[in-house]
Amino acid sequence: FFPTNHADIVTNTTIRCTLQHVPCLNKYRIKWRTITPSIQGINGLQQEYQDSLNCPQCFALCSYTQYKLETTFNPIIKNPDGGILSSFKDISDLSIVRVFYASDTGFLYKISVTNTWYDLLSTFGGLFGLFLGFSIMTVLEMIYFLCFRMYQYLTKKFSDDEDDLKISIMKQMYPNKKFPHSYKEIERTLASGYNKKMNFGEYTE
Repeated sequence: FFPTNHADIVTNTTIRCTLQHVPCLNKYRIKWRTITPSIQGINGLQQEYQDSLNCPQCFALCSYTQYKLETTFNPIIKNPDGGILSSFKDISDLSIVRVFYASDTGFLYKISVTNTWYDLLSTFGGLFGLFLGFSIMTVLEMIYFLCFRMYQYLTKKFSDDEDDLKISIMKQMYPNKKFPHSYKEIERTLASGYNKKMNFGEYTE
């Protein structure tokens, strides 16, 4: 049953199931219908690993129909007066199988996704909002605030470094003069017209 390759069939090492093996197959039917979990090393699945079929290339069915099976059997007795068995000389290896539905209905099982990614996002977002006052808008605001503050810091640092460089150059050009700490103060002084009334080089702290 379920030969692994053609060599097993040729060498006759694979058991060929007959009606005598039906009770055995029925006993282990759960094993034939269950695929071994692909995830290994999880505690609590030892029974599933044992009572399942190891088939790495097989995928679990998304839907399947399960019928409740009941079997009955009786020995075949040849009627000497005739009948359908009258043409058989030996009925020792003869079987008559009759398959029928016991009821008009059956059970259909389907595997479906219960929670998608947006369902989980909505669920956890609601929990965070309820207990922590946390939401996606808070994350966006934090990202915006951090990026904006970082941009302001880098811009201000670059501007201050540039002003310090300008003042350093002016001090080298006029070593005996005093200059304000910020180059922007120099620009404001020049823009206000004070350079016409006073000697700019005499600007004191």
